[in-house]
Amino acid sequence: MRFYRVNAKNVPEVAAEIVSVRKSFDHYVEVVRRVVEDVRARGDEALIEYVKKFDSPAIDMERLRVPVEKLADAYARLDDATKKALKKSSENIARVCKSQ
Repeated sequence: MRFYRVNAKNVPEVAAEIVSVRKSFDHYVEVVRRVVEDVRARGDEALIEYVKKFDSPAIDMERLRVPVEKLADAYARLDDATKKALKKSSENIARVCKSQ
């Protein structure tokens, strides 16, 4: 995260920097949007392709699936603050998705 000290002399430079950062951010948003749309359209096939591309080349559906029991056990072991943070994150993600 960058912090700027803004004064009357440097407003144009700071504004130009902020616009530049925003354009870069917009690029990443567009890339993620395309990935999400592709996964929605093609499902697990697309998901495996992106996991191989961005994360683990040795992935397949068997290794990607997590049994429900393991998820429930992991969730049960979380502290309340982490559960609250996950709930808030989920709500934020849902809100952003609805706005798009």
